[in-house]
Amino acid sequence: MIETGDTRAKPAPKSNLIGDPFSAIDRLLKRRFVRRFLKIISAAALLACMAAAGLLVREASTSKFQARYFARLNKLIFYNPEPGPSAKIRFPEKGPTDERRGYLHIPEFAASLRRQGFQVESQVRFSPKLLELAGRGIYPTYPEKTQAGLNLLDKRGQSMFTVSYPLKVYPAFDSIPDQVVKTLLFIENKSLLDSAYPNRNPAVEWS
Repeated sequence: MIETGDTRAKPAPKSNLIGDPFSAIDRLLKRRFVRRFLKIISAAALLACMAAAGLLVREASTSKFQARYFARLNKLIFYNPEPGPSAKIRFPEKGPTDERRGYLHIPEFAASLRRQGFQVESQVRFSPKLLELAGRGIYPTYPEKTQAGLNLLDKRGQSMFTVSYPLKVYPAFDSIPDQVVKTLLFIENKSLLDSAYPNRNPAVEWS
C-alpha cells in the first residue's frame, strides 16, 4: 500500500497586522510627493496660461511681436528688374482682380508675343524667400495699383492708345470723402482706424 501523505492545503501564515513601518512611511512619502508634484504642475500650467493670455492681449493691442517678425521677414522679400526674361518669378493662378486685370494670363500673352517676333525686354527676379512664399500660395507683396490698363506707345514714345480700369479713382487717401471712409469702415471693420490703439496692425485682423 502506498501512502500519499496529507494532501490537505495548509493555511497561510497570518500576516502581521501592524505591517512594516518603513514601507508604510515610504508609501506615505510617495503619496505626498505625487500630490505635491501635481500641485506644482497645475500651478505652473496655470501661470503659463495666464502669461500667454496676457501676451495675446498685449499683442492684440500693440502688434509689437508681429511687427518685429514681419520687419525681419520683409528684408528677405524683394525683387529686382533685370534685362531679359526671368525664370525666378511666379504669376498668380487665381483671384478676381488678377483675372480682371489679366495678371493670370501674362505667361500666355508673353508666349504669344514671342511667337510673333517680340522679345521680353526686362522682367523681375524674385528673391529666394519670395520664391518660397509664392510657391506656398502666399501672394507676393508689391505696390498694387489702384488703376490698371493698357498704354500703347509708338517708336517715338507717344501714346497711341490708352485705356484704364477703373476709369475714375481717388488720387490719394486724403482725397476720399470722410463719409465714404466711415461707411466702408462700418461695413468692413469698425476698429480699423481706432485711435485708441494707434499701434495695432491695420492689415491683419487675427480674430
